Amino acid sequence: MFGYVVPLNPELKMKDYKVYKGYYCGLCKQIHREYSLFSRFFLNYECTFIYMLFSSLSPETPQTKNEACIASPFVKRPVIYAPEASYAAALNLLFGYNKLKDDAVDDRDIFCYILKGLFTGLYKKSGRRFEKGLDTVTMRLDALNALEKQNEPSLDKTAHEFAGLIGEILKYAPYDWLDIEKREFLYEFGYNLGRFIYILDAYDDLEKDIKKRHYNPVLFRFDYTGGRDGLAGFKAGIKEDMEFNLFYSLSQAAKAYESLKIEKNRDLLDNIIYLGLHSKTSDVLEGRKKDGSV
Repeated sequence: MFGYVVPLNPELKMKDYKVYKGYYCGLCKQIHREYSLFSRFFLNYECTFIYMLFSSLSPETPQTKNEACIASPFVKRPVIYAPEASYAAALNLLFGYNKLKDDAVDDRDIFCYILKGLFTGLYKKSGRRFEKGLDTVTMRLDALNALEKQNEPSLDKTAHEFAGLIGEILKYAPYDWLDIEKREFLYEFGYNLGRFIYILDAYDDLEKDIKKRHYNPVLFRFDYTGGRDGLAGFKAGIKEDMEFNLFYSLSQAAKAYESLKIEKNRDLLDNIIYLGLHSKTSDVLEGRKKDGSV
């Protein structure tokens, strides 16, 4: 359910591309420092965005250092360090662990079961660091899993749980410099962004879920039966409805984003909100490959 919240690279200025990569590398190093080397495999673009979003809202100025890493041992690259990386790193581990847990159950994957056991201690550590975040993730994902297990036919109900999850982890971020008004705007932004991610991911996974006989809310919402035209015909029939749902959520997220009145990293954040998310939507709706690359 990750890999959608990324910039549109061809429209990025070089300086903004370096800033984005700096945040990405900074989060990667934070995960290594606070948890473990192998925890970095959970690194996703959504948590990179959360790191950058809070760093851009913060009154503090982040530090940039040129450093080498395991992915680039001979060439030093800019790495951005800010206090907000710690929260993003914890969220990254919480999401990564829960993805392992879901894959272990859904696919009966013994490798995922083993990995889940190896990361249980780090998962608990991340929860202790940000107890509110752990409670939110656990409560919302449990509610979502319950709906999915009973084959909930309402796309809105399942999307609501994931939307609320993203909204709450933004609203209740552990920063004293966030006032009540900004927290409310962050919830609205996160809610609509989370709804968008959930619906787009469900549409993107249609073929995989049909093959594996996994629950998919889009299949239930539109009563997929296979039929003469198969999946291609099904997608063509629901495309307009999907476009409305996805672009409506993006428009609502953009309204809340504007209300945050962010100045720092504005060009880069605008690129993600107005170009990157729309480009990802078009890619998925048109059947172009999703790789989450940057």
